[in-house]
Amino acid sequence: ATAAGLRVLGNGLVAGAELVFEYVLVPAVKAVAIGLYVVGSGLATAARGIGAGAELLYEYVLLPGGHAAAAGVRAVGGGVAAGVSATWSYVLVPVACVVQDGAEATYSYVLVPIGRGAAAGAQAAGAVAASGAQAVVQGAQAT
Repeated sequence: ATAAGLRVLGNGLVAGAELVFEYVLVPAVKAVAIGLYVVGSGLATAARGIGAGAELLYEYVLLPGGHAAAAGVRAVGGGVAAGVSATWSYVLVPVACVVQDGAEATYSYVLVPIGRGAAAGAQAAGAVAASGAQAVVQGAQAT
């Protein structure tokens, strides 16, 4: 009776294990697998959406913005170059010419006459000094 009872007990445990495996574990694993598949599919879809959004952002915002910024820099650079060129041609060169003309006029009409006058004055003073010195020498010789 003991062997038969153990056999029945063993068969019952095997049948219970089969039932637990077939009706609990297999469905639970399938549910987990399906859940992971759904989560993975959702993540993949989200990643594709993010990639498409990034592509649209690049194509319709960043790229045109970069082109606009480059065009603006080129326009400003051209304007700056034109402004610098105009400043050189219409301000600095004419001012330099006026300063040069003023310097030449000052030299010709002020400094040269002053220099000539000073030279003539120095010659006259030298002549007077020489005459005075000669008179002193002659007066000293006469005595």
